[in-house]
Amino acid sequence: QAPAVARYAMNVDEALKLESSKALLKQLEEPQLLWKYFLSMQETPRPSHKLERITEKLVNFGKALGCETIVDKAGNVILRKPASPGLEDVPGLALQGHMDMVTSKNADTEFNFDTDPINCYINEEGWLKARGTTLGADNGVGVCAGLALMEEPDLQRPMIELLITANEETDMSGAENVDPTILKSERMLNLDSEDEDRICIGCAGGFERKFNLPIKKEKRSGQSYYRLHLHQGSGGHTGVDIHCGIANGIKLLCRILQYAISCNTTDTPSTDLFSLVSFNGGTAINSIPREAVAVIATSSDMWEKYLRDAVNKEADNIKQEYKQTDKNLTLHITKIDTPPTEECLTGESTVASIAMVGALPHGVHRMSPVVPGLVETSNSVSIAEIQDSTMFVHCFARSSSLTGMPALSRELVATGKLMGATVSEEIAAFPGWDPNPSSPLLTVVKEQFQAIGLQPDVYAVHAGLECGLIQNQYPKMDCVSIGPQIEGAHSPDEKASVKSVARFYKIMTNIVKALAKKK
Repeated sequence: QAPAVARYAMNVDEALKLESSKALLKQLEEPQLLWKYFLSMQETPRPSHKLERITEKLVNFGKALGCETIVDKAGNVILRKPASPGLEDVPGLALQGHMDMVTSKNADTEFNFDTDPINCYINEEGWLKARGTTLGADNGVGVCAGLALMEEPDLQRPMIELLITANEETDMSGAENVDPTILKSERMLNLDSEDEDRICIGCAGGFERKFNLPIKKEKRSGQSYYRLHLHQGSGGHTGVDIHCGIANGIKLLCRILQYAISCNTTDTPSTDLFSLVSFNGGTAINSIPREAVAVIATSSDMWEKYLRDAVNKEADNIKQEYKQTDKNLTLHITKIDTPPTEECLTGESTVASIAMVGALPHGVHRMSPVVPGLVETSNSVSIAEIQDSTMFVHCFARSSSLTGMPALSRELVATGKLMGATVSEEIAAFPGWDPNPSSPLLTVVKEQFQAIGLQPDVYAVHAGLECGLIQNQYPKMDCVSIGPQIEGAHSPDEKASVKSVARFYKIMTNIVKALAKKK
């Protein structure tokens, strides 16, 4: 038996512990209930796979809201709010979002995602942002919209189930392993979209692969060390932004180094021009890396005679190419006295490591021949790092084609093996979500968009939503996805439109009201 429904679940002082959160809440427009829960989530660290604290908070929210509260074996939190009196026979509605967030920050930002609260502010254009880090509006706003709907004191609603999944931003293990017996609803509103005037009814599937190229290291004497930092790229989401031509810091820094090797005008063999000491780029598998750093060892004479000019020449070419998409992209070169390690890669391993990163594809593999403007298949080179004995690269591929995805997977394996790397099996593979234009839920959702003057675009997205995985466990589930306007997700440029969040919440409220009338 569910506990009695509370009229107001949690006051501001109970929900918010930081004075800065309370002050920001006063600046935010309606819906205050949503923002209250969102700012409370911002006070609680929630990186993927480190979700104990946010899980505890969500459980406490559920209990305060008078919900039946469940944590399943996959770490998902499920809150079930009873129907309003007289609406017990109306079919229920599941709302779905994920509790974790991408943890990406600018290189010059001191921040610990395991301990620090997100530092939010409203900019002059009316967008909510974070200082130097991802905001977590993806998907905190969606989750908190569900919580707020459960607290609305005068809203007539059918039974509402809020499924808050774990680890969406990494392996989607929460959605993949959601308990197939818990949800009672057969219609679900996913709240993880990021375009306020669009309704999503399908998405791509995807998988990850890891590449490890064996390397050899050696100690060298008489070397000078230079740190090459390519940074201030725009960054973005490896799904929805992959077609935008945004700079990939990993690929472009390796391109600069590969140019110096390939265009060698000296009498020195290319394997002796310089050696990699370290290389690091990318912070999250689903983020386009906005920067990368390499430390190289070479002789002062070689640097002055050839390398400096070669590196800067290709960097200038890149800045010219990317001036529209990444206007602030910069290569910063620093001579350093103390290298990060005493050993550097051999010349052969240096050339091979740079070549492997250069050979792995990044970007659009194929556009959809059926849906104009939709990316069908893509790959992202998301993380690269020199480790103890290997050059490590982590890729994330996506496709809405049942044949295109395995074909790309085979190509990636072939590329890695040709370069001499070991290649992992597919990791965290997830299915696509097949569109259903005849969805009864879609009809109701479209009507509520139109009721506030929006003519929504119904579309499928080249990104991974959890609907396909949830439908694997609940085959009868009718799914539709909506969300407010969020831009720059998965990067420190992430921002959410405050006014758009209000419109999104109004639409959600109206959807619930409309469904409450349909028996």
